[in-house]
Amino acid sequence: MHITRTLSVLALIALPLFSHAGQGDFSAGLKFGMMDIDGGDSETALGVQLGYRATPRVAAEVEILQAEFGNVDVDSFAVYGTYRSQGDMYFLGKIGIASLDGGGDDETGLSFGLGGGMALGNNVSIEAEYTVLDSDVTFFGLTGKLTFN
Repeated sequence: MHITRTLSVLALIALPLFSHAGQGDFSAGLKFGMMDIDGGDSETALGVQLGYRATPRVAAEVEILQAEFGNVDVDSFAVYGTYRSQGDMYFLGKIGIASLDGGGDDETGLSFGLGGGMALGNNVSIEAEYTVLDSDVTFFGLTGKLTFN
């Protein structure tokens, strides 16, 4: 399956990036949810998230999502500035740039999202979020995240 192969390759490429992290500054996550186009068609989307925490509350993150709508693959690549509030249960907000590719239609523009999360320990958390990827493409999903100390 195209999605599984893509996510596996991305995960293998990312592993060396985190092997030297010693300050808890790097994170990696797996994303699962529903991608919606034009408020009508919804399909399962899978993805990965890689991040660098610049401060305890602010991070730079890269996200890659992929969904299949019939015979058309829709891919999203985005870079965000993300804020997380303090506490074991927290609010998150993000804003950045997303590039969408699907069915010969490529678009790049402003993307933003809101959500919340819960720390399950020092290094593991889960998050739920609603993200506007484009004026007519949204994502609602869950992320399982691991922070490297």
